[in-house]
Amino acid sequence: MPRKASQTDSPLIDAMEPLADYESAASVLKQFLSFPLDDSTPIFQMFLQLPGAVQSRGRRPMERFVYVPGAREDRVLLIAHTDTVWDAHYKNPVSAAVLEEKDGYLCSGSPSAGIGADDRAGCAALWLLRNSGHSLLLADGEEYRHWGARYLLRTQRRLLRELNRHCYLVELDLPGSLEYSFKGVAVTKRFERFIQQQGYRQTACKGGTDLRFLSRGRCGVNLSIGFYRQHTPREVIAARTWYENCRQVHRMLQPRQTPYPWSFFGFLKLRLRAILNKGKRGLQRLWKHSSVKRA
Repeated sequence: MPRKASQTDSPLIDAMEPLADYESAASVLKQFLSFPLDDSTPIFQMFLQLPGAVQSRGRRPMERFVYVPGAREDRVLLIAHTDTVWDAHYKNPVSAAVLEEKDGYLCSGSPSAGIGADDRAGCAALWLLRNSGHSLLLADGEEYRHWGARYLLRTQRRLLRELNRHCYLVELDLPGSLEYSFKGVAVTKRFERFIQQQGYRQTACKGGTDLRFLSRGRCGVNLSIGFYRQHTPREVIAARTWYENCRQVHRMLQPRQTPYPWSFFGFLKLRLRAILNKGKRGLQRLWKHSSVKRA
């Protein structure tokens, strides 16, 4: 169980550290895309070097996360997941990424795996923002049942309350550029307007992420970080697009931040919908099974 990160008494930081220049940032992205696809340990080791970083692990291999508390009083929680769909604990593990660069895009030279930009690109972005004064959370096992986030929700109640004392939550795990998703998160119209005012548009992507298990009192949003064709050997990311999305997040986080409490009734609505959908799927399986038996 991690120790509770202490609440800082430092003054509000309005002037964030400038973002790294493009060449330096691109080298960070390539470094994260060069880590083994089947193991998140090197990424956790990097972030554990940061001041105040804490790690917690459960009994299952992918029940782990690292939390780095920010120094700002008006801090935001930045989230990414460390695993790829080619992790050693999944069905089709692949160890080494074959990273190539073609026409300004980083892509895979392997016919059996991509480059792991989902979500190593998000991890690289959090590394660029590590001195922003905002908090960082990196979770494992997102691609398969959200093991790290579920473990935190189930066992780390005190930490979960601390996470939801941030102004709001931002996950960087969405394909495309300058897009947002509230999938599975109970947000208010006020928070939606705020995100749109930052220059983001709603995505057509329907996938969910760890936010649905972590948002328990504050609004949260999943923002795009520049990758495309995720989960396939055709996965690509343009370093320039990734960098521009990092700059957009940096600009959004720089001014004084406002807390955005979630919509509790919206959360109840989401939970009810999830229960009904689960019951519907169960009835469909039961009907299919009974039909096979009758045949």
